[in-house]
Amino acid sequence: MAKWQKKAGHEAYVHSYAQNDPFGTLPYYGWPNGPARSDLQDFYGKALELAADYDVLHVHFLYGMLPLLRESYPGKKIVMHYHGGDVRRAPDQRVRIQCEKAADYVLAAHPEVHAAVPHSTLIPTIIDTDLFKPIKHDTGKFMIHWSVLDYELMHNHMEKLGIKDVDIYKREEKPRPCYEMPKLYADYGTYVNIIYSSGVLIKSFSKTALECLACGLDVIDWDGKTHTGLPEEHKPENVLKALPYM
Repeated sequence: MAKWQKKAGHEAYVHSYAQNDPFGTLPYYGWPNGPARSDLQDFYGKALELAADYDVLHVHFLYGMLPLLRESYPGKKIVMHYHGGDVRRAPDQRVRIQCEKAADYVLAAHPEVHAAVPHSTLIPTIIDTDLFKPIKHDTGKFMIHWSVLDYELMHNHMEKLGIKDVDIYKREEKPRPCYEMPKLYADYGTYVNIIYSSGVLIKSFSKTALECLACGLDVIDWDGKTHTGLPEEHKPENVLKALPYM
């Protein structure tokens, strides 16, 4: 999102862990890599320092930062942006909710996150249409598996829908830089978007599914329906329009 905010004339900066960026997203977009080790004190300290130069502080995943930002910068606008796992797998929901009170705005990236946090504003996931655009592609089906997902449930769901011959790409075992993902997508014609996390079927498109749609692949959803074309609301210019006025 920061790329498109800069294109719109805003100053933006992204601060993250190096470990949180195993696919080279930060360097690809021209942002410096974060700390080499997951030390929350170092990360929070640098984040608080950087925050002094910006009017809007947009936090992903680390809701524990919200009270620190509010205490340090009572006059700034603070945004908490949930993506799914940060809500579903929060160690203590009471702590998450208490921290969240320090935010001026709460955003949800998916309908299922919005349902879990009803007072949030649903902001469609932004897709970089400069990188993910129509490509010449092959046939065949695939899905991406992450260690935090419930593959057995996903496999059983595919069997019930009669979806067969699906290649499983374990991205953590064979990491590709983000800018090389269109090359992977070109090897297939269909992405299977069936996801179970913490035993729950996620009834929304993953970012990978949306990227595949932008590249011209078909996407099979959780009901077995086939979709084509990136929905308009996920295009950068429309996502920026959906952001709350601050």
